[in-house]
This record gives sequence, structure tokens and C-alpha cells, in this order.
Amino acid sequence: MGLNLFGGTGFVGSEFYKTYHGYTYPITIIPRYSRKGNVDDDMLYMISTTHNYHVFDDPTLDVETNLKVLTEVLRNWQKFNHKATFNFVSSWFVYGDVPMPVTEESYCDPRGFYSITKRAAEQLIISFAQTHSLNYRIMRLGNVLGRNDKSVSAKKNALQYLINKMKEGEKIDVYDSGLFRRNYIAATDCVRAIRTIVDKGAYNTIYNIGTSRSYVFIDMLDTAAEKLGIPENPYNFIPQKDFHRAVQVKDFTMDTSKLHRLGFHAELESEEELIDSIL
Repeated sequence: MGLNLFGGTGFVGSEFYKTYHGYTYPITIIPRYSRKGNVDDDMLYMISTTHNYHVFDDPTLDVETNLKVLTEVLRNWQKFNHKATFNFVSSWFVYGDVPMPVTEESYCDPRGFYSITKRAAEQLIISFAQTHSLNYRIMRLGNVLGRNDKSVSAKKNALQYLINKMKEGEKIDVYDSGLFRRNYIAATDCVRAIRTIVDKGAYNTIYNIGTSRSYVFIDMLDTAAEKLGIPENPYNFIPQKDFHRAVQVKDFTMDTSKLHRLGFHAELESEEELIDSIL
């Protein structure tokens, strides 16, 4: 049995395809216009927007991409590929501002169009699968780091974006003195975790994907500055913007023990190792 990969040209999708196609089972990248894959092959679904800022330029984009396209694929899953398992790649953004560390059973209270539609997508998949007696898995990714991410920006993957600015010799703006926490995982570890869940994960459940610890943002920047040989303070500390405060949590910490019980442990966990993965 092979794997239908929806969204295989994005950062994580292309990393997964490059790593595993031809080495484990056949992986078919489904064209962007298509809504169905090879019959009876499992499905790995990564079609998605990537940040909360579309509300300013195209408020319908998150709904169209994260929900409408998904429901079209779900319909074909039920009609043509009902023996397959639907593996859905989601985001830590679905949790919102809730008690930390989050587990897969934590209440979700997402803010922002991207975050809300990702959570709605999860709920649609669960409801659809229960209605039609189908199997699914949901994977909530932490912040994925990797030098092959071509979509890095101030809106998506801010750490890597700021480090790129430092590499260019620029002084960078940092919110709240950088004193907040995030869960980061290297792309190589992320795709290995996804494969572990696809191969071994229980049906009809949710898995957090991240490292076993969280990281202080300014510590990660300091590590990068040291590795880049930047001799003086490269930071402008600024207040957090109102919109960012409204849609983003200050600190995020994640419990990944369910993933660990499948035998997965990240190979790159120190600040130095993670920064090396993007320099």
C-alpha cells in the first residue's frame, strides 16, 4: 500500500516526500487541482494556509483553502477510497490561550482565521469519519525549522525570519524582550515523527508533534548570534503589536508523551542543534 500526499510541494510535504519516497512505500504527490488519490492508498493531507494575516488582504482564503478544499477531498475519500486512513497535518495554533503544557486532550480556543479554520478542519474530519465509519489521525505540529523552508516571513516562522535578517547584518525587532516560549522541532525530526504516526499511530486519535521541551525565544536568537559571530547586541526590543496579541499566545509548551510512546524521540533537541539545522 502506498500513500497519497496532498500538499506535497510545501515545506514539510516536500521534506517528507524527499525523505521517504522510494525508501519505504510509494508516495504519490496529488496535483493541486485534484481532490482524490489512488484507490485504497492511505492519505497524508497537508493542504493549508500558514498564518493568521490573510484577514487583512483576503478574509476568504483560509476558509476556501482549509475548509472548502478539505470537504471536497473528504467526499472523495468516502466515495472512492473508504478503506484508506486519513492522516491530517494540523497545527499547535488550534490550542489558543489555554493552560500549558497542552496535551492532545486539552480544550482548544483558537484565535485568528488560520487557527480557527485549522481547528474547524479537525472537527470536520472527526465528524465525517464517525458518520461514515472511516479511520483518521490528526497531527498537531509545533514550530518546524529547516533551511529548505522558502516561505519564511515575519508572519510565518518568525525565528527563522529574524535569524536570516541577522545573517544579512540587520538589527532585528523582537517582541517583549524575547521572553516567551515556543516548541521547535527540526524538519528532519518532524517528518520522521509524521512517518512514525502514519505507520504506528492509533486510529481516530490526535498526536502532538514537537520536541520534549520548550525554548525561550531570546535564547534561540542569542545562540544564533553567537554562531554567526555577531559581536554586539543585534536587537531592538519593541512592544507586541495589538493584532499579534489578539491571535497569538505568549507562551506555548507541549506535552509529546503520546508520540514518545510510539518510540519516537527527536534527534535534534538542544538550541545549538536546532539553530544549526537552519543556518
